[in-house]
Amino acid sequence: MMTLKSLSGGPGAARNVVSYCQHELGDSRRGDGYYSKGATPSMWGGTLAAELGLAGPVDGKVLQGLLEGRLPDGRTFGTDGVEKDGHRRMGVDMTFSAPKSVSEFALCKASPEMRERILAAHDRAVAKAMALAEREFVCARYGSGGAESVKTGAMLWSAFRHEDARPVNGKVAPQIHSHAVTLNMTKGRDGEIRALNLQFGNDGIKLAGATYRAELGAELRALGFGLRKTGEGYELEGVSDAQIEAGSPRRQQIDSDLESKGLSRENSTGAQRTASNLATRESKRQMSQDEQRWEWRELGREIGLDLPDPTPPQEPLPKPDAAEALAFATAHLSERESVISTQSTRLQALLHGMH
Repeated sequence: MMTLKSLSGGPGAARNVVSYCQHELGDSRRGDGYYSKGATPSMWGGTLAAELGLAGPVDGKVLQGLLEGRLPDGRTFGTDGVEKDGHRRMGVDMTFSAPKSVSEFALCKASPEMRERILAAHDRAVAKAMALAEREFVCARYGSGGAESVKTGAMLWSAFRHEDARPVNGKVAPQIHSHAVTLNMTKGRDGEIRALNLQFGNDGIKLAGATYRAELGAELRALGFGLRKTGEGYELEGVSDAQIEAGSPRRQQIDSDLESKGLSRENSTGAQRTASNLATRESKRQMSQDEQRWEWRELGREIGLDLPDPTPPQEPLPKPDAAEALAFATAHLSERESVISTQSTRLQALLHGMH
């Protein structure tokens, strides 16, 4: 799944974004906080990262400067988009979340070696989805009022991996997700840095999220996991819906708020779900990573999570049947529409075949 959130604000807003992404909570003098023993796992990405000499883990000071309109060499950009009070549009947070069963197994049950393989697979899947977004949805506007929109295929992003959900009644559930902070910059046809225009549309947002899950699913199958099909893609075989529900108090909390408004996940808009998310979230509680993972091990025992580490298959896995998935998508969509888009067809093919 992928969600989008615009990043904007006045003086100090950029520092707040960096602080949240770097998980800077808790009291460093006591050595607490989830990543008190090391930096939050992070990476630079996008074609502009290479051009600016940005690679490897993200330097928070460099990211803050970029959010404030300063390149690593000190040059400024995007000054025409700053309002008189210093308020600026800094970029977009694209958040990619693993299927709940994957988070539960990786953080509550898996061996340390398998946990790290799953986390690395998640990172690679995020990078693949961001490459799709850069290739197909990144544009720059030209002309009066931005009347002309041109694809540029040039983006700069920094991803930070977190493992914890918002607390519910003081308890924190495991939730592997990455915040891909996409800077409000692209390179136009004139070679100059211009403001970013992301032309996703509803199907584009879903396609990027489905690409992430499909890439992660392929990696999980290569590790030896079985996947079972669900309405949102897949979950791990051997982790039941009841176990997923027991380890998802945050989801229950949001669903309860939606229900109080006569809504559900199926019949609500993204904006309505976001509103319920914001209305119900508690301030983050921070334990050290060791303490939190110990608590999650206890959760795994409480919900009866007994799936062992899988064994990778001895023979190469057969490639998914793209032609069959495409035929299914075309038949499914043409039942309701006489004209169907390329994006919606690709999306349905991915959803059909990703498990």
